[in-house]
Amino acid sequence: MQFSKHMDPGKKTTSSGSGSGRGKRPLITSDMAKPSSRVENPNPENSAFFRKELTDSDVWNGYIQIPGKVAEQHFLGGSPNKSYKEKVLKIRDPRDKTWKMELWKFVKYYRITSSSWREFYTENGLEAEDEILFFKYTPHQTSDGINCYFVRFNKRIAAPASGGGTQGGGGESTRKAASEQMKKGSTGSGKTAAGGSGSKAKAGKGLPGSGKTAAGGSGKK
Repeated sequence: MQFSKHMDPGKKTTSSGSGSGRGKRPLITSDMAKPSSRVENPNPENSAFFRKELTDSDVWNGYIQIPGKVAEQHFLGGSPNKSYKEKVLKIRDPRDKTWKMELWKFVKYYRITSSSWREFYTENGLEAEDEILFFKYTPHQTSDGINCYFVRFNKRIAAPASGGGTQGGGGESTRKAASEQMKKGSTGSGKTAAGGSGSKAKAGKGLPGSGKTAAGGSGKK
C-alpha cells in the first residue's frame, strides 16, 4: 500500500482513486465523528485542528505520525522545545474512554504512541484508510498540566460494486438457466437420438421391401 500524507483539516475527503489508480472505499462520517459540546470550536467543519488518513504503518506499528509544525502548534503550544523528550497526552475516544498517550519528538515529525495502542485501535475498530480527527478538549489541561483531546473517526467501508446486488442475482439466475438448459439439451438429445433410431428403423423396414421388389423383379424376369 502506498502511504498517504496527512490531510489538510480544511479539505474534505473524497472517495476518488489514489495515485496508483486503485479506487478507495467511501469515507463515511458517522455520529462518532461529530465533536462533543465540550470541544473548543463546535463547528463540525472547522473544529478538528488536525485530521489524518491512517496508514498501515499507523495502525500496525503502534503510533500516529504527526507533522512537526502541527505537533508544535497544537500539542506543544506553538513553541518547540529543543530539550523536549516526551509529553504525556490524554485522548478521549468516541466511547468516552480516556487513553494516556505520549508525544515523542523525532527530527522532522512527532509520534503519538501508547503501550495500549493495540487495544486502542482494536476497541475502536480502526483500519488503514480510516480517518482520525483531533479536537481540543475544554478545559484543555488537567490540574497536573496534561493536555486533553477528543478523537473522532470517519470510517472507510467496502464500496458496493456497481449493480452488485443485480450481478449477484444475475449470476444465480444464469447458473439456474444454464442448469435448465443442460437438462433440456440432454432430454432433447435423447429424443433426437430416439428419432434418429426411428428413422434408421424405418430405413431398415424398407430393405425387405426392396428385397421383395428385387425378388418380384426376378419373378417377372
